Amino acid sequence: MSKTENLLPYGKTKACSHISVNLGIGQDDKLAIYKENFEKAYIDSTVQFYMSKASEFLAQNGVREYMVYAQTKLTEEEDRAKRYLETSQGCDSVTKVGFDCIHYAYSCY
Repeated sequence: MSKTENLLPYGKTKACSHISVNLGIGQDDKLAIYKENFEKAYIDSTVQFYMSKASEFLAQNGVREYMVYAQTKLTEEEDRAKRYLETSQGCDSVTKVGFDCIHYAYSCY
């Protein structure tokens, strides 16, 4: 499920991920196009989504509840990233999603 409880078009999203990886075949860094376009857009939109939600949640629920919320959402995002992003050897997209989400979560308070 998506962040808003609606299903993301998994097949189309995963196909876009694969296409952006395949566009880099034959280049020195075959993941360059994927990283610069698909991965960056995915991570940026994930952080933007939580930017719009986190401050409000923190203000309404306090730090303790926010930390539980942030940990839950981090786990969800890592699981989602494993489904939608490239996971081949040498690609650290899932780690980047986690890092960026954690960085934002802790910068909120």
